[in-house]
Amino acid sequence: KVRTRTLEKMILQYPSVPFTDVQKARFKNMEEFGVPFQQLPALATMEKEERNSVGQIGIPVDSTASQFNRNELSDWIQNARLADVELRNENEIVSDGISISVKGDGKTNYETMNKVISTLTEKKINKFNLITMLEVSAITGN
Repeated sequence: KVRTRTLEKMILQYPSVPFTDVQKARFKNMEEFGVPFQQLPALATMEKEERNSVGQIGIPVDSTASQFNRNELSDWIQNARLADVELRNENEIVSDGISISVKGDGKTNYETMNKVISTLTEKKINKFNLITMLEVSAITGN
């Protein structure tokens, strides 16, 4: 429910990005995403395997990287928090608040990660999950 309400809030904030009802429903079930908001409808249309194989460049944390000249990560965090509080106040969910996970790998540059962490701390999020992925060849030795 929080994910759906958050998307609704983002659509209100970015009204030039059209979503179909099917894309909204598929977004609700996506495990992860990391694209600018403009690209999210197309990503939501893809099957999981295709989403995992396309290069997800990340959610913009710098207004110069966003078509909308905004820190989109900050908007996602703000809207997710609002959605969580609203749903708790409506007795739709029981929650201790949202949790944030950041996914990166060895190719993620320091400046970008620093901007992500700065955005989180500006939003008073000092605890978050950092997800990294090892390539299968590194694990198996191939």
